[in-house]
Amino acid sequence: VRHPFEALSTALQHEKHLLKEQRSYVSTFDTLDEGVLQIGLDGHIMQANNGWWRLVDDEPNPGLGFMAYVHDEDRAALQLQFEQLLSGKTDQIVEQFRPNHGKKTGKCLECRFVAEREAGGAICCTRGVLRDITERKQAERELSAANQLLQENMARTQMLVDSAPDGVISM
Repeated sequence: VRHPFEALSTALQHEKHLLKEQRSYVSTFDTLDEGVLQIGLDGHIMQANNGWWRLVDDEPNPGLGFMAYVHDEDRAALQLQFEQLLSGKTDQIVEQFRPNHGKKTGKCLECRFVAEREAGGAICCTRGVLRDITERKQAERELSAANQLLQENMARTQMLVDSAPDGVISM
């Protein structure tokens, strides 16, 4: 009778050790600047690291769904992407959106989500990583504005050359 209890005790100790390792592994996600999310099929946030709450300038709020954190103007497009992911029509989504919460306006986030499947193949949730791309978007806008200005200056220069006799411009 004693032998089965020893095996059970050993198995339980092994399970406790695995859980401790898993908690330690998951806690490293809290050191990231990026957000790591697990979202249920109903759209509610099941798990989130501290990076997510920093990105949206909010305190942990398990009652809110993910889409509540997405700006109204970006919500429909992102919702459509999630529907494609949850239906199995796509394996991954990569999208940009503005958060709806927080003190900082003008922030832009990029998200990458994949569908998580149960052993039988049914989709059970989505998991993803989100990062702040505000500075990158600002640099892209500045580069675009500089490019536009350069194009305008080149067009004006070409007009001067075209209107000058013999293509010579004197100053």
